[in-house]
Amino acid sequence: MANKFEWKNIIMPAIAVFAAAADLITKYLVVLNLTFHQPVRFIGDVWRWTYTYNVGITFGMLSNLDAAWRPVILVITALIALGVVIYFYRNLSKYIKDGRPQDFGRVALMAIIGGAFGNIIDRAYNGFVVDFIDWGLNDQIRWYTFNVGDACVVCGSITLAILFLFFEKPQRDKKPDIKQETV
Repeated sequence: MANKFEWKNIIMPAIAVFAAAADLITKYLVVLNLTFHQPVRFIGDVWRWTYTYNVGITFGMLSNLDAAWRPVILVITALIALGVVIYFYRNLSKYIKDGRPQDFGRVALMAIIGGAFGNIIDRAYNGFVVDFIDWGLNDQIRWYTFNVGDACVVCGSITLAILFLFFEKPQRDKKPDIKQETV
C-alpha cells in the first residue's frame, strides 16, 4: 500500500530551507555592503546594522575557548542540539496536544533547524558567524548583535516553550484507578 501524500512533508523541510537561505543571503549582503564595525542606523540608535562576527555560539558563548578546541566543541554542541531537535520533531505528539499546536511546534522546530544550519554553513565556510542585527537604546545599552539564523533559533525556542507550557499533553497514568471500598 502506498503512503498517503501529505503537504507537511514538503512544507516543513521548505521552512527550514527558507530560514537557512534567508540567513545566508542576508549575511552575504551584509558582508558585501557594510563596513566592519561601522554601525548604520536603521531606526535611530534602537535598531542598527553593524557588521561583526562571532567565533562562539549564540550570544558569544564559548568564544573564549582555545582556538584549537573551538571547532570540535562547536561541532559537538551543534550535533547534540540537532539530535534534540530531531527527537522532539519525531515525538512532538507526546508533548503537545493534537491539532494546530503540533503544527506550530513543527514550524518552530524547522525554524530552529534552518537557523542552525545557516550558522553551521557560515561557520564552516568562514570559521565564524557573521552577525549584523544590532538593538539597543544608545551606545552603552546594547543587546548582543545577532543574525537571522539566531533569530530563527530563538523565536523557534520561545514558541516551543510556550507550546510545552500551555499546550502540554496530559500524561495518562499507567496504573488503573483503584477505588477504596467502604466497609
